[in-house]
Amino acid sequence: MKKTIVLLSKFALYSIIILSILFVIDGKKTINDITQMNKIQIYDRNNSLIYTSSNLHEGNYLKLEEMSDKILKIFIFSEDKRFYRHNGFDLYRILKSFFSSSTSGASTITQQYIKNLYFNNERSYIRKIKELYLGIRLEMDYSKNEILEGYLNTIYFGNDQYGIYDASIYYFNKHPYNLSIAQICVLANIIKNPTTYCPIINYNNALIKRNSLIRSLYNSKIINSSEYNEAIQEKLIISKGKPQKYDDSILYFKDIVLNELAKLNIKKDYNQTIKIYTNYDSNLNKNVSNLFSNLSNENSSFICVNKEGYYLSVIGGVDYHKSSFNIGLKGKRQIASTAKPLLYYDAILRGYKNKTFSSNNTKFIINGDTYRFKNYGSIYENREISMEEALATSDNMYALKMHIFLKMKGINRTLAKFNIKDNESVSQALGTTSMSLNTLLKIYYSFANEGKTTSFRAIDKVIINKKNVYKSHPDITKLLDKDACNILKEKMHAMFLPNSNLKSKPTGLRIASKLEKKAYGKSGLDDYNSYMIGFTDDYLIGAWVGYNENIPLVNISSKALPKLMFLEGINSLY
Repeated sequence: MKKTIVLLSKFALYSIIILSILFVIDGKKTINDITQMNKIQIYDRNNSLIYTSSNLHEGNYLKLEEMSDKILKIFIFSEDKRFYRHNGFDLYRILKSFFSSSTSGASTITQQYIKNLYFNNERSYIRKIKELYLGIRLEMDYSKNEILEGYLNTIYFGNDQYGIYDASIYYFNKHPYNLSIAQICVLANIIKNPTTYCPIINYNNALIKRNSLIRSLYNSKIINSSEYNEAIQEKLIISKGKPQKYDDSILYFKDIVLNELAKLNIKKDYNQTIKIYTNYDSNLNKNVSNLFSNLSNENSSFICVNKEGYYLSVIGGVDYHKSSFNIGLKGKRQIASTAKPLLYYDAILRGYKNKTFSSNNTKFIINGDTYRFKNYGSIYENREISMEEALATSDNMYALKMHIFLKMKGINRTLAKFNIKDNESVSQALGTTSMSLNTLLKIYYSFANEGKTTSFRAIDKVIINKKNVYKSHPDITKLLDKDACNILKEKMHAMFLPNSNLKSKPTGLRIASKLEKKAYGKSGLDDYNSYMIGFTDDYLIGAWVGYNENIPLVNISSKALPKLMFLEGINSLY
């Protein structure tokens, strides 16, 4: 007992000293506008706010007057009975916590709100002191109702749900105002231990704990006998909803932004608002995302960058909430016929821009092994064709013969410029090389921009409390031969041009008349993947459709979708 009192005395003394120092250092400093929840804000290219979070927590915000009295009374009873009587800390609970040798359990609603805003779940006395200081500061700057409102909008309810609104929709598919007493009790218990008392994970635990809280409410005269009977008899039924605040395109994009922000090593301060300005194009992302509804069970990715290398869109999948893995950035797939320009760049560089080969059904014999490949639809020109014609129809015979003519080293020579290695093979000309859509787009960036290269990035500038702390500057350098890239670029316009001399229609002819600007590009299709990589003088777009697993892609409309995404993307930008 004496040791506990000594320990408590020392802690109290140290706490007073630390608190005094903090108050002197901070002076009249106030805490940010907590009602806006705006510690991090992301803006699009038109300076419109597209994403906001507090301590990396995001959720739909609900005003206090939009919540029922039942919610307020039950959460205050469950978490902080003396909330309206203390000044940010509860001495009784602190003493109780110390005498029980616990580092938790003494936090008031004010302190919990501070933790939600500024800290993680690490338990320590140092964090408690910080919470205590900031709690006192918060109570000096804001009313009890403002603090309670912010708290209820930032609590973690498990299953990646923050705030009373999102939790109500997620667990019961109801607006919080319409929750029953029994349902509110379930939510009030989840925040104590999101795993143990989550009804989806531990239904029986959640039910037992719910009933226990209902009885406590009745014994404390928070609810009357009729309310008690109704609540205790109510069945615990989960009706999951989807409280999505942001579109998938924004959520994938913010992941990239926050990853870049972390690398900038910006000093953290509890009293700051970080405003991040980007080139995210809201109109482009909305229009392209609408096309995802045409998919059945396939996945898709879409990336757009401008001439300076800034991302305008990085949609990494069809449903962020099912999987936040960005397949466009991190998933490696065989690149199909989008590999052919890599081969033709090397050919042009070596003086073979006018080289012709016969497009016919050919048996290839290499080192004693026999290989047979086909053109799409088994359509052959049965004559000598040029590189432009081969690009227009994605002719496999031309590509294979050029690949063999260059001793099967052309693609690897181009890949080496980008520090990419691949095994040499005959089928390499048809796209057996694997890489992410983002990496493939970086190669095409050089084709589109006179051989230059740059690091793709999302952040343009960062402003903290009206002070400009970071400005991005494009690091554009020369990588490939300018003349060879310009020649290849013009040849890649052939896929959008009508050509009566060809038996096969150019692969981009169906969308060509609808494009607002002159475009260049290459499509790619194999048994498992469909691609469209295209660009104008200002923008570069990559689109992919396929299955996460290597399941054959058979749906015709899904195969055609990347070209439609390119069309929609380009027209949205002009």
